[in-house]
Amino acid sequence: MSRHSYANSFCRYSIVLIALIVLAGWPRAVGASPCKADGQACRTNQSCCGAVCVNSAPPGKRPFGACCTPTTCAPAQCGLIADGSCPDMLNCGDCPSGEICDAGTCATCAECGAGCSPGVPCCSGTICDAGTCVACAESGAGCGLGVPCCSGQACNGGVCP
Repeated sequence: MSRHSYANSFCRYSIVLIALIVLAGWPRAVGASPCKADGQACRTNQSCCGAVCVNSAPPGKRPFGACCTPTTCAPAQCGLIADGSCPDMLNCGDCPSGEICDAGTCATCAECGAGCSPGVPCCSGTICDAGTCVACAESGAGCGLGVPCCSGQACNGGVCP
């Protein structure tokens, strides 16, 4: 072979090598798309930014759901609260003894015979009557003669409605 064919081969291979390096290092779109925001259609929890894909369709189907971000209960929360942007409710449970669930937050309550006010509600089984917590009757139980109905409704024939 002549010296001329080695030079031509080197030149051709150099151009191919440079082209491969440029193409391999060229920026291109990433294969995976970013996560889906709350309210967007989804099929799996992994596709959602909030990590929850809520689906109300019957089991065995593969319809789209909706992404949402759930919440957690704070230490003083109780009862049912909204579950973040998810459509269901979150049960935060009951309050410790001596407290009552008032609008989703545990609050100190007044026992029977203690003073009560809008800021200090009566504990379960009692009702605020003229500034004092008194025993009360639940729905269907006997009432009257100083025992009001816990619901605040009037006693009807000796039984709370």
